[in-house]
Amino acid sequence: MIRAYDLALAEPLETGRGLLTSFTGALHEHPDGGLGDHPGLEAVQGFGQELRNFAQETAELDASARGAGEPLYKLISRRFLGDSVGPRPGARVLVHLTTSLSQALAASGMAYLRGIGTLKIKVPQTETWTSVRRQLEELRLVQPMMNIRLDFAGGWENDLRRGVDLRPRLHDLADLAIEYVEDPVLPQSLAQVPRDILPIAADVVDLAPGEANRLVSSLGVRTLVVKPQLFGTWGAAINLIQMAQSKGIQVVLSSLYDGPVGIAALLHLAVALGLTESAQGLNTLALCTPHPCRVLKPGRDGRIAVPEGAGLGLDRPWAP
Repeated sequence: MIRAYDLALAEPLETGRGLLTSFTGALHEHPDGGLGDHPGLEAVQGFGQELRNFAQETAELDASARGAGEPLYKLISRRFLGDSVGPRPGARVLVHLTTSLSQALAASGMAYLRGIGTLKIKVPQTETWTSVRRQLEELRLVQPMMNIRLDFAGGWENDLRRGVDLRPRLHDLADLAIEYVEDPVLPQSLAQVPRDILPIAADVVDLAPGEANRLVSSLGVRTLVVKPQLFGTWGAAINLIQMAQSKGIQVVLSSLYDGPVGIAALLHLAVALGLTESAQGLNTLALCTPHPCRVLKPGRDGRIAVPEGAGLGLDRPWAP
């Protein structure tokens, strides 16, 4: 069975790929009770088959783990990582708070109160560099200790093609102690961006299926932002993540603005892979009003606890 959902946002989220006012998608339900999430983000509908396959496999894995009376992360550890023991229970995953540039100052206050030490800021392509720099300078004055990650979603691509020197911008961001800049240009142009000034991150969302391995192998990015659903199977996503880790690349799991079922699944994956001590992009439900699943809210330590119990661990599985 497939059921649609639509989660309203407290404020519109302005991103480099458009304006979001809600998170939409569909739940896939396995005959034995497992659930999988098929997010409906318009920017990734070219991956429609991969998204459906991943949702169906998630529902199957959830059903299997429920049947075995074990949490999903233990099943993942055994099936994909050859770990028969699995991580200890009670794991908590460090997360960042996603926000748009115009809302970053207010969001930083909310993050501080929740113990969240990292902001992921979406920068719209309509913003001029002068405006971006000014807003970041104001944010840094208010939050001198906050880790800041910037996502330009390829917003500097046209400037690069016009011959604009990107080095002064990167120096400005380095002076502001930005943790990394994600996708300043499109993936095929990343080799033209200086990587000796500020760490560069790349998101697999702009890659055709199969190109992520080439990106990891050849472009020398410092951080890889991985949306596992785009790979179609858990095994393919885990293989890429392990390859990146073997090369010393930081991996940040990122949602596709999933509902609670998808977020819970990615939290289990983070625990299975040991991605609990660097901030993961799994707190996007905080943008919804009301929060659709209280068990997936971060605590005062800036971490989300992996739901306890069999399978996904959602005792009363969220449903539209």
